[in-house]
Amino acid sequence: MTSLTSAKLCFLPYCLVIFLFVSSPNWVAFPSVTSTSHTEAKALLKWKASLFPNKALNSLTWYDPPTHNATNSSSSNPKQKTGPCTWTGVSCNAAGSVNGIDLSNRGIQGTRHEFSFLSFPNLEYLNLSLNELFDAIPPQISNLSKLHYVDLSVNELSGRIPPEINLLRNLTYLGLFVNHLLGEIPPNIGNLIKLNILCLDDNNLSGLIPKEIGNLKSLVELWLSNNNLRGLIPPNIGNLIKLNGLYMYNNKFSGLIPKEMWNLKSLVNLDLGKNQLNGSIPASIGDLRNLESFYLADNHLSGPIPQEMENLKMLTNLQLRNNQFSGHLPQNICQGNISEAFGVYPNLDFMDRTRETDFFGEVDVECDSIPSILGDLLKLYRLNLSNNKLSQAIPLQLGKLVQLNELDLSYNSLEGSIPSAISNIESLMTLNLSHNNLSGSIPSSFEEMHGLSYVDISYNHLEGPLPNISALREAPSERLKENKRLCGKVGALLPPCNAHGSKKDHKVILSVLAVFVLLSALFTIVFVIVQRKKKHQDTKQNHMHGEISFSVLNFDGKSIGSLAAMLSKDEEAKEFGWSKRVNIVNGLAHALSYMHHDCLPPIVHRDISSKNVLLDSEYEACVSDFGTAKFLNPDSTNWTAAVGTYGYMAPELAYTMEVNEKGGIICLICITFLEMPILDLLDQRISPPTKKEAGEVVSLLNIAFASLNPSPQSRPTMKKVSKLLSSTQRLHLSKPLHMTTCGELLALDVFIA
Repeated sequence: MTSLTSAKLCFLPYCLVIFLFVSSPNWVAFPSVTSTSHTEAKALLKWKASLFPNKALNSLTWYDPPTHNATNSSSSNPKQKTGPCTWTGVSCNAAGSVNGIDLSNRGIQGTRHEFSFLSFPNLEYLNLSLNELFDAIPPQISNLSKLHYVDLSVNELSGRIPPEINLLRNLTYLGLFVNHLLGEIPPNIGNLIKLNILCLDDNNLSGLIPKEIGNLKSLVELWLSNNNLRGLIPPNIGNLIKLNGLYMYNNKFSGLIPKEMWNLKSLVNLDLGKNQLNGSIPASIGDLRNLESFYLADNHLSGPIPQEMENLKMLTNLQLRNNQFSGHLPQNICQGNISEAFGVYPNLDFMDRTRETDFFGEVDVECDSIPSILGDLLKLYRLNLSNNKLSQAIPLQLGKLVQLNELDLSYNSLEGSIPSAISNIESLMTLNLSHNNLSGSIPSSFEEMHGLSYVDISYNHLEGPLPNISALREAPSERLKENKRLCGKVGALLPPCNAHGSKKDHKVILSVLAVFVLLSALFTIVFVIVQRKKKHQDTKQNHMHGEISFSVLNFDGKSIGSLAAMLSKDEEAKEFGWSKRVNIVNGLAHALSYMHHDCLPPIVHRDISSKNVLLDSEYEACVSDFGTAKFLNPDSTNWTAAVGTYGYMAPELAYTMEVNEKGGIICLICITFLEMPILDLLDQRISPPTKKEAGEVVSLLNIAFASLNPSPQSRPTMKKVSKLLSSTQRLHLSKPLHMTTCGELLALDVFIA
């Protein structure tokens, strides 16, 4: 008994040693794992060698594995690696076999023809997206039976989706989007019953959606947008009850939307836009209470919008444009209307009001112009008002939308010029003003819009040079055409702007005209300066036979010529600076005031022009040629015939033949340049006014604009003008002179007759 017990005790340690030895991985498992890892490493290296060499490929830390003997002999060295598990983008399971390859966005170029799918029996995760892989997907991919995640998106893959892909029964994610795949979706894709996400969008797939897709009852997201799929949407798509995202935008689907689709109660995003669907939206749409985004734009849908859409309380994005819907919009759609008070939505960041439907009701302001109150939507980043019947001018208030990225006002009947205030939107990237009736020049301030990348101004009546920005300079011809008076260096479409030719002459003429117009009314009967300045002037009144004759101007100093002669010569005009010009205007304003209000009887010249204004050596102005002057009878209405320089007549003379003390003031402005930048009105031959001079020049312009009133009684009198010019108060602009238009100056409405 004792000997038996001793034998058992001696045998027990022996059994333990045998057990530990047999169970040791170094005895059984290690040689197997080493062999598998070696095979996987060789397969990866072989595939790497078939790829196009580049810097990205060289950055992959993939090296030849050591031999089996070398591995055993160096097992004591922890730095000696035995497989690809530590390689870039490679992961392994606990047994040391490759179970994951993630080489997304690595700049890899080549095919998968040399990729040995049979060498990776344990591969579960494969991500080769965002590379430059091309050619077809090998059918041998079906050998990776353990795969549950495959992403080959954003490559250059072509050919058909291999039907063998249906053997990957463990797949939960399949991403093939943004490639060049063609052909039909294989029907046996319905065998992938574990699939959660299927992304086939942005390819060239065609044909019908296979009805077997209704077998994918685990599907949460289905992406089919931007393909050439056609036909009816299969009714059994309603079997995908877990679906929360269905994207079928930009295909050729036709027919009715299957009623089974409205059973997908989990839907959050539904995009059926840009297809050929017809019929109406059923009332059962109201059952999709989780819906947040609903896109049906660009189809052939008709009928009313169902009242049940008011139930979609989660809805934040709705697009129904370019259909044939009719009737009233549901009153509480989107939990409130875009009412007339646009300003009550200060957090609105997107507005799309393209209108190819027949809606009526209180969806927006029923007007034919762009509401200026849109400028209060300070967080707006996209504004699309295209394809409407909007007219009138683009409101200046849009310049307040400083966060706007996209502005589309195309296909309307907008008039007037492009407001320079648009250049305040520094974040603007896309501007579409095509197919309108816009005129005038493109504001030069657009050159400060460095973020602008897309501009379409075609089919308008714009003129002048293109601002020097790449969005216009590099624009294709179709974005600029049908603007016959535009010029610039854009291919062969536009004529070049001749810096020394007609363009410059045109601006000089406009500048000279503006100066002439501004000064002409103030240069009436300048002998009053004799009374004020006591320099080189003396007015004598002669009476003959009881009648008062006209004044004669004695010019004692030496004349340097008329104002017209001075301004017509470039060199002399350059010496004629803004201070001298302002002084002449001030003096003549006082002269006119004296003649209109202080002389008895009052006198009007009736033929003020720059040719009748003489300048002495100190640039003091005197008026000559009183042949058409007339004394006014203060106690009666004065009538006159048309006299003076041909080409101009005060409106009241043309209509009523009545003349009064305000008649000459209309000479201040005979051409309105309200939408032109102020600098464009000024003489380009001399430097722009200094900051101090600008205040005086702008004040003069404002007074001149006040004289534009059609009614002579509503214009400022010369006495009022003289008083204003004598005042030390000057206008202060809210922005630099070069950014201010005449219209903005007129809007100040400071001087009132």
